Amino acid sequence: IDSYRIFSSSTDKEYFESNTRFQKTNYITENCHAYNSMIFGNSRAAVFPPEAINSEENRFFNFAVSQDMINGIFLKASYLVSLGCLKNIAIIPVYLDIIGAHDWDAQKNLLRSESPVLSKRSYFDFFSAYLLNFEITHTNINYVIADSSVPRFIYGKDGAVSYIWEMDKDNFEKCNIPVNFDKVDYTGSIIQDLEIHKKLASLFKS
Repeated sequence: IDSYRIFSSSTDKEYFESNTRFQKTNYITENCHAYNSMIFGNSRAAVFPPEAINSEENRFFNFAVSQDMINGIFLKASYLVSLGCLKNIAIIPVYLDIIGAHDWDAQKNLLRSESPVLSKRSYFDFFSAYLLNFEITHTNINYVIADSSVPRFIYGKDGAVSYIWEMDKDNFEKCNIPVNFDKVDYTGSIIQDLEIHKKLASLFKS
C-alpha cells in the first residue's frame, strides 16, 4: 500500500523503485550536520559511491535522483545551502539528457515528485496523490506477480543506490540503440540551461 515509501521508512533493499526525492530530502534535513559536499544528477550519478571521494575535509552525500534536470538540481542546492549542508564541493555531471527544465510536480508523477519541503506544492495535494491510486494498486499487483523477495534496488545511507536486476538479451539490445541527436533541437533548452547554471554559480559563490 506504500510502494513509493511516502508514509513508511524505506528499507535498504527494495524490489520497487521508491520516491528517492522525498526520501533523500527527509534524510538530509535530519542529517545535515554529517555532510558538507554533494553529488547531484540523475540515476546515472545516483550509483556513484560517495566513499570513493570522501576525505577528512569533504564528506559527500549523493543527492542524485531519477531523471533530475538542472532546475531540480538548483532547487535542491538552494535548500542545502540554506541548511548549511553544502559548504565545500558540488559535483554536477554534464550529459545531453539532463539539458532543459522539467516540472515533474505539475504532472504529479508519483516516482519523481519533489518533497513539499522543496516544491510549492501543498502537503495535502502531495500526500493525497499517494492514497488509493490506481498506479500504486498496479504496482502492488506486480509485487505479487514478481518475486518481491529479490531486491532490485539497494539504497545506501549516503544516498548512493545500486541497481541489481538482470536484463534479458532482447531488452538489453533495445537499450543499446543509439539516439539520433541530430533530430533534436537543443537550442532553446541550452539557453534555458545556461540561465539556471548562472544562478547556480551565483548561489555557490555567495
